[in-house]
Amino acid sequence: MRSSAELDHATLANGVQPLRFFPDANLEDGFVNIQGGITPIGPATGTGHFVFAQNRYAIGDDVLWTHGAHSLRIGIAADRLLNNSWNPISENVVWTFNGLSTFLAGTALTASGVVPAPGNTAHRDYFQNNVNPYIQDDWKVSSKLTVNAGLRWEFASNPVERHDLLYTILDYAHSTGFTQVPNVFEHNPNTKNFGPRVGVAYDPFSNHKTAIRAGFGLFHDPISVQAYQTGFGGAPPWGQATLTGAAALYPNVPTLSNLPKPSQTLPWYYPMSSTPYMIQYNFNIQHEILANTVLTVGYVGSRGVHLLTGIEANPPIPTIDASGVYHFTDANGVQNPRVNPNILYFVTDQPISTSRYNSLQVILNRRFSRSVQAQVSYTYSRCMDDGAFGVGSFNGSAATPSAVENPYNQAPDRGPCSYDIPKVLRVNGLWALPFHGNRLKDGWQLSGIANTYGGVPINVNTGFDRAGFTSGNTPRPNYVPDAPAATIGGINYPACNNDPILGRDGLNSIGRWFNANCYALQPVGTFGDTGRNTLRGPGFFNMDVSLLKDTRISERFKLQFRAEFFNIFNHANFANPNNNVFSTPTAANPTGIAAPAGTITASNAGSTPRQIQLALKLTF
Repeated sequence: MRSSAELDHATLANGVQPLRFFPDANLEDGFVNIQGGITPIGPATGTGHFVFAQNRYAIGDDVLWTHGAHSLRIGIAADRLLNNSWNPISENVVWTFNGLSTFLAGTALTASGVVPAPGNTAHRDYFQNNVNPYIQDDWKVSSKLTVNAGLRWEFASNPVERHDLLYTILDYAHSTGFTQVPNVFEHNPNTKNFGPRVGVAYDPFSNHKTAIRAGFGLFHDPISVQAYQTGFGGAPPWGQATLTGAAALYPNVPTLSNLPKPSQTLPWYYPMSSTPYMIQYNFNIQHEILANTVLTVGYVGSRGVHLLTGIEANPPIPTIDASGVYHFTDANGVQNPRVNPNILYFVTDQPISTSRYNSLQVILNRRFSRSVQAQVSYTYSRCMDDGAFGVGSFNGSAATPSAVENPYNQAPDRGPCSYDIPKVLRVNGLWALPFHGNRLKDGWQLSGIANTYGGVPINVNTGFDRAGFTSGNTPRPNYVPDAPAATIGGINYPACNNDPILGRDGLNSIGRWFNANCYALQPVGTFGDTGRNTLRGPGFFNMDVSLLKDTRISERFKLQFRAEFFNIFNHANFANPNNNVFSTPTAANPTGIAAPAGTITASNAGSTPRQIQLALKLTF
C-alpha cells in the first residue's frame, strides 16, 4: 500500500453481451479459451475492474532530553488505516474447449470461475489501528565507551471489515465449510511485538583510529493487508467453482447451488498466532591502517522466526512404506482421502519457517586523498531456511504453489535460501588524472566499479504434480548420483558421476547447465529424495567504467563531458536454467525427461550487453 489517500483502480469499456455471464453482478466479460492455436475470446485473465484505496490518519511526537552523559529519546507514532477495496474478481467464468468442433457444439472441457452472491459483495474495507511507542537512551559511559539501549512496541489492532464480509475456514481438520468471523485474526498476534535494541561502540586506545562495535536488535513485521486481502476476497459470499463433463455445457455457468466442495488456492489462515520477526546481530572492528585508509572486519548475522510459508492445510492422508517414503495416492494415481473429506485443498500461509544468515564482511576504504579514492568489499556468507521463499516470507502476500513440499515433514525443505549468494566481491575507485596546464588537460577523472558473485540456488523440480496433491504442489525428483551415460529423446547425456553441473568451468554452460540424467522420476504419489536448492546457477561479473572531464568556461558556466562504458568487457551473464526436469512419461519417452531441462534461455536480469554512452552537460 502507498501513502495516505492514494488510489489504484482499473475499469473496462462496455462489455460484449454474449460474454456477460453474470450481467446483474457488474462483472467483466468472461473468457473463452479454444485450444489448437485459436486466439482466445474475451479479456486477458488477470485484468479486470477494481478499486484499491488507502486512507491513513497519522499522529506522532518525539521528546529529546539530555541529562549529563545520557541522551534520552521518547516518542510515539499512531495511525488509523482504512484499506478500501472493490475487487469483483477477474475470473468471470473461464471456458476451456479442446478444439473448434467442441466449441461449436458447446461442449467444454471445463468452466471455472468465481460465482458472485446476490447483492454488492465485492467490497472489502479493512480498518485497523497502529500504535508504536519507543524509548532509547544513548549513554556516554566514558570517553572510550558509548552504549545505546532502546525498546519499541509494534502494536497493531486486529483488523475488522466494515461490511462484515469476512468468511474463512475455522478448523481445517473438521470444518464443513466457511464460517463468518468478526476479525482478520482469531487472536491478535500483535500484542507482544516488543523489539529491544542494544548497541556498543568502544575506542580501546583513545586515539580514534580503532573502533570496536557490536549491536543486537529484534524487529517485528506486523502482517499487512496484502497478506490476507486475496484470501478473504475470494471466500464467500463468493464461491469458486470448476464444472466438468456434462455440467460444462456452454453457456451454462456455475451457480451457488452447484458449487463443489470448498477450496482455495490463496486462502487466509485464520488461526495465525505469530508475527514474523527478525533477530539481527553484528560485531566489527575498524582500524585506520594508513592515513585516510580504513579496514573493517566484521561478523553480521540474523535469524528469522515465524516466517510465513505456504503449506497445504488439508493434504491427502499418506501411507508410509518400510523405507519411510510417503505415498499420497495408490499405484494408479488415485488420491488418498484428505484429512478433512468435507473440504478440498487450501494452500495456506503459516508462520512455520525459520532462517539463519551468517557472514564475514571485509571492507577496505580509502577516502579521497592525493587524487585517489577506492573501496574493496568482500562478503563470505551462508543463508539457510526451511521453506521461507524470499518474497512472502517476512511480511508477504500469499504464496503459491505451496513452498513446503511435504506438509507432514518440513525437514527435507531445509536448504540454502533462494537468494543465498555465498561470495560477493565489489571494487570501485576514482582517479583524478594528474594532467594540468590548460583547459584541455585539467579536470579529467577516471572511475569504475566491478561486481562479481557466485550463482544463486537452483531448486530442481519434477515438473508436474507427481505426488497427486492437485493443489499446485510441484515435488522434487529422485537423485541418481551414479547414473550412466544415456541418450534420451535424441540428446546425449553424460554419466552423472555425483556432479550434476555441466556448466562448471564453462563446459556446455548454455546448452545444458545441469545434467538431467542425474535425476529419475519418483514413483507415482510420492516425493523424491532430492534436497531443496541443491544446485547453483551461473555466476555474475560486470565492470562499468566512466571517463569524465569538467571544463570551467567562466565564473558562471561549466561544461562536463562524460563517456560511460557499461559492461565494458561485454561479459555474458546468464539467468538460471529451466529447473523442471520431467514431463508425463510417454511410450516415446518412458523416462519422462523433458528436453528443455537444464537449458538456459535468458540473460541475467541485472546485466546488459556492452553499452557506450556519451554526454555533455552545461551547468550555470
